[in-house]
Amino acid sequence: FTNIIYCSHRGHSTRDVHCMSVNLSRSDTQHKPTYIRNVDCGDNVVVINAKHMVLTGTKWKSKMYRWHTGYPGGLKSRTAADMASRKPEEILRHAVAGMLPKNKLRKQHLKRLRIFPGRAHDFEAEIGGRTPII
Repeated sequence: FTNIIYCSHRGHSTRDVHCMSVNLSRSDTQHKPTYIRNVDCGDNVVVINAKHMVLTGTKWKSKMYRWHTGYPGGLKSRTAADMASRKPEEILRHAVAGMLPKNKLRKQHLKRLRIFPGRAHDFEAEIGGRTPII
């Protein structure tokens, strides 16, 4: 049995990336009475409307996302505005990944984090009519 947590901001379509990522990094099964921090309980976290996330200040222009391709001279970088236009869900995924503990369960928790840029998602049947918890 997989318990799916439906995450979106109540009544509003915008939410700060930092506030949302803090809540998502804590919300993965910690609400259950059977929660043990060294066991993966198998809960999925579904986030919708990722394209409506908000960054405060001048972070749209100044925040840089960098990665290396593995080839010589392969350091790539993009601003937050470029990332939002190409893959808005990766901004939130990167923020949550930075807040999770660096242990063996981190990769499993990130696999169960499902982020969708719009309101349409694949988990409507599993969620049913439940209200968002975050």
